[in-house]
Amino acid sequence: MPLLLLAGIGIYSFLNIEDLMHKNTKDIIQNSQNTINKIANYVIADSINALDKKSQEILEKQTVLIAKKVANFLYDKDSDILFLSKTNINQKNISRFYNNKTRYVHVPIKYIYNDKKKSWVPSKNINNVKNNEVAVLSDNSKDFHKVRLAAAHMIKNRFIKRLLIMI
Repeated sequence: MPLLLLAGIGIYSFLNIEDLMHKNTKDIIQNSQNTINKIANYVIADSINALDKKSQEILEKQTVLIAKKVANFLYDKDSDILFLSKTNINQKNISRFYNNKTRYVHVPIKYIYNDKKKSWVPSKNINNVKNNEVAVLSDNSKDFHKVRLAAAHMIKNRFIKRLLIMI
C-alpha cells in the first residue's frame, strides 16, 4: 500500500509539474512577444524621429547653401552696379562688361499634370544622363534614384543685360 501511495503521489506530482511547466512556458512566450513588440514599436518610433531630424538637418543645410548662393549673387550684382556707376558709359565699356558677365544658370523644367497617369510629368521630353550608380544594399535597390540634370537645361544667362537695358 505505501508503494501505491508513493506511486500515486509521484504521478499526481508529475501531472501537476507538466501543467505548471506548460502554463509557465505559455506565459514566458507571451511575455517575450509583448516585450519584442514594445521594443519594435520603440525602435520604429525612434528611427522615425531620427530620420525626421536628419531630414530637417539636410533641409536646413540646403537652405543655408541656397541663401549663401543668392547672397553671393546679389553681392556680385551690387558690385557690378557700383562698377558701372563709376565707369564712363560708352559702347566699348558696356560691350566688354556685358561679354564678361555670363554664367551657366539652371532653368527649371516645366511640368504639366497628366490625368491618365494622375501625376505631374515634364512638358518636354527630358534627356537625363543615365545613372550608373547602384544601391549597395538590396533593400535600397528599388528606391535608389539619383537624377542628374540634363545638360539641355543649362543655358548661358546674361543677367546683366536686363540691368543694362534699364540704364
